[in-house]
Amino acid sequence: MKQPEKAAFFSFHMFTTIEMREKFRNFVIQIMKNLVIIMLVLPLSIVAQITFPKGNTLNLVTGTETLYSETAIPFLTGKNKITDYDWEKVYDSVDTRWVVAGCMNGECRADLPQQGSFVQGISSPDSSGYIMFHVSSHYNNGNSVIKYRVYNRNDSTDQGILTYNITYNRALLMEQAQKEPVTVYPNPASGVINIKGKGLRDVVVTDLNGKQVACETVKQDGGNIAIETPDYTPGIYLVKITLTSGECLTKKMAINL
Repeated sequence: MKQPEKAAFFSFHMFTTIEMREKFRNFVIQIMKNLVIIMLVLPLSIVAQITFPKGNTLNLVTGTETLYSETAIPFLTGKNKITDYDWEKVYDSVDTRWVVAGCMNGECRADLPQQGSFVQGISSPDSSGYIMFHVSSHYNNGNSVIKYRVYNRNDSTDQGILTYNITYNRALLMEQAQKEPVTVYPNPASGVINIKGKGLRDVVVTDLNGKQVACETVKQDGGNIAIETPDYTPGIYLVKITLTSGECLTKKMAINL
């Protein structure tokens, strides 16, 4: 190869090598940028935001005939809003003698709905929610199992299964009544609520929203109280009892027609 040809070949080879190195360098830089983006985005998509402070399984054995707040499973949604989440029923085996109705973050239904979306709860943070149930066993011993899935509609990996295993045993009610100083009966009531016990001072009945519907004061120390309920809207009420000792008790009462 002649000298001019060698010089031209060398120059072309150097130019090609430098060009390839530059392309390779840019290629490596782009890969590194992509890896950084993946490392930043991937944890947000694969790490579920939903957490269960008290666990996602409720095992409740009770002698209380009507239940509500006792059945709650609360959860947190981290950086996401509760309104980003949906719920769906995946399983239920409810005792046919019981009445069970779902309550999703304060939005209560008349039955166990199949699916829906969470709404912002009243006076609740926008990153928290719960599912609980109005349960009335009608004093029938039995067991009910309910499962709901809660999931982020924008991220299928962000989800959880809530399991409710509720058992009613009437014998526990009798044991509880013997230990307590005050008895409220019948439950459910359909005409009158009787409050019996020693050291009664006054009784206030409210609905679950805190609205007072009745207030009675014992005129004689230790006397019993009867509150008529024919005009009450059927539902769950709280009976708040104050004793002469200053002790306060709260009983949950179902009112039927």
